[in-house]
Amino acid sequence: MLIKITLSGVSPLICNRFTEAAQQKVSAGTTVAIRGAQGMPREQAEPKLYLDANSKPCIPSPNLMRAIVDAGTFIKSGKSKLSTQRTSLVPAGISIVEPELPITPSKWEVDSRSVVIPATGGRVMAHRPRFDEWRLSLTLDVDTDMFDEGVARQLVDLAGQRIGLGDFRPARRGPFGRFRVDSWKKI
Repeated sequence: MLIKITLSGVSPLICNRFTEAAQQKVSAGTTVAIRGAQGMPREQAEPKLYLDANSKPCIPSPNLMRAIVDAGTFIKSGKSKLSTQRTSLVPAGISIVEPELPITPSKWEVDSRSVVIPATGGRVMAHRPRFDEWRLSLTLDVDTDMFDEGVARQLVDLAGQRIGLGDFRPARRGPFGRFRVDSWKKI
């Protein structure tokens, strides 16, 4: 069963793509990746956007899929949960058709706040893209032999309420990246 869904943010979305430059610095073992880049805040935030082939801001579908899978920890199937820390039944029965989900509107601001570096306990300023108003449209493919439409809807609703998307989301003890379902239509 295919379901066309529109999600809208109930709290701002903060993106923080792991850039190629940060990956090279981490692989080389330097602490520059942890300290952060130099430059103006917008110059530091822009590379942290996820961009599609047309250079428009998007969310990779695996990010939303992870939120849906993690929402399975709140739903019981018989005596066990749909998802645990090690395993999940959700990816076997639910998938997102599109590889990338465009963020609309695409206007973003720079979110500047101090963050704690876990390894050192020190603080640095992080500059990341923040979408104050945002929507995503996607097609969910649900295997009805595994899950009925009600369970799929419950997973998406819980993903928006309790897991979230992006940085500093509810699953990471933050208030950002929460969303709700605005439209849910079987196609």
